[in-house]
Amino acid sequence: MRTFLLGLCAFMASSAMAQRLCASDTYYAQQTSLDPAFKSRIAVIENFIQRQSMPSARITGEGVSVIRIPVVVHVIYKTAIQNISDALIKSQMEALNRDFRRANADTVNTPMRFKSLAADVQIEFV
Repeated sequence: MRTFLLGLCAFMASSAMAQRLCASDTYYAQQTSLDPAFKSRIAVIENFIQRQSMPSARITGEGVSVIRIPVVVHVIYKTAIQNISDALIKSQMEALNRDFRRANADTVNTPMRFKSLAADVQIEFV
């Protein structure tokens, strides 16, 4: 009986967690119905983002363009001791870029079965 109740509780808990939805779609529909100009303002923003992201690709020496993805980092903390420094964020971005560009020092440790698959994916986060 305990096993059944435990299983039932676990199922109910996992079902409750699976029902969580992103509120952005609901918000977008609500704002569109309240403000007819909202949709056009969003389109202007989307077009701006598209225009800004295209020039951010740069040509490397091999003639391959590198896609540069703008990143915004939000640091949420309650006390000053929980805050992280800009230097830590910068160092983690550099590590991420090294990994995506396959420029990290440990590429020599790539297992032989993955060496033919490992590559510079031509993506940088800025």
